[in-house]
Amino acid sequence: MITPFGSHIPEPVDFQLNADSHQELTTMVSEGRFRQDLYFRINGFSLTLPPLREYSRDVIKQLVMALLAEQQGSRTSTLDDAAMKVLRNCGWPGNIRQLTQMLEVAEEGQLSPAHLPELPAFDVPVPVARNLKTLGERLLAQALTECNSNVSAAARRLKLSRTTLYAKLKSLGLKP
Repeated sequence: MITPFGSHIPEPVDFQLNADSHQELTTMVSEGRFRQDLYFRINGFSLTLPPLREYSRDVIKQLVMALLAEQQGSRTSTLDDAAMKVLRNCGWPGNIRQLTQMLEVAEEGQLSPAHLPELPAFDVPVPVARNLKTLGERLLAQALTECNSNVSAAARRLKLSRTTLYAKLKSLGLKP
């Protein structure tokens, strides 16, 4: 129930909160920079997505085409090979927001590099080569990192048994 501003009559509400952050909230809670009670209220399900620069070129292409289709509705545009190469090779310091903004300049028709805004020159970390290809593998590695390699804590976080987690690590050739 909420009471709207200027009213004394509570009204029922039904909503779901989705929040995202580029900050490590658990660290901020432990440092006293984020309220612990608020963290536990909003942290029902947590998902960490890798930065756009770590996605494969094929995934970038699929994402670009999906974003173009979503943004343009009934209009249609395609990217020529040179424009797609520019998009695939960008370091994406602004992540998905930067990609979305770049594609918003697109007009109907065949898009070339001339249609894309100039990419800013930011120092972008070079992606580290990884063996972890699936989201599940990334989540497993993230849980172990966040739990300081404590397998029991990581298993609880992932809602797995320790035995299952050890088996998964072994199958990936990883050590906790």
